[in-house]
Amino acid sequence: EPPTSLGPSTRNGFDVEGGWTFMTPQGRKAFTLFANFSAVSTDLLGRKGGNEVPNVPDYLLTYGVDAVLPLFSGDSPHVLGLTVYHQWIGPKPIVPDRSESTRTYTRLTIDLNYTNKRWKGASAFCGLVVYPDRRYEESDFDFGSGKVGVDPKAPVTVRGGIYVPL
Repeated sequence: EPPTSLGPSTRNGFDVEGGWTFMTPQGRKAFTLFANFSAVSTDLLGRKGGNEVPNVPDYLLTYGVDAVLPLFSGDSPHVLGLTVYHQWIGPKPIVPDRSESTRTYTRLTIDLNYTNKRWKGASAFCGLVVYPDRRYEESDFDFGSGKVGVDPKAPVTVRGGIYVPL
């Protein structure tokens, strides 16, 4: 069955974000602790029988650390970057009347990159995404007639590559 437009909608919410950066006197090493909380409510306008926009989480909580570290010495051309963050993704309605909805689930992301000042902006990177629980909740969708489809995510996804600016 092809996708169906649910019509016009509104989304109201808020976003709170904060962070704290720690730097060495030379400014070469930096650690940033960060956190973010977002919440949203949705409304399908002029609709009877349920008015929530499907697949929009009620809230998203993210917290983590970002680090930039020169390797070997403070003036080294070798720089390592590390970002680690954990997310709680709130429940999402699967259908507008919310008779079907997902549960809260979590996701952990770890990204590592390496660059050298002599590489003119190029870098190598690797990362992983881990679903500690409820990996089936990320992508649920309504097939109609009470049938819900699930697009399960792998428990761990590893990715990597090389970035070369052109």
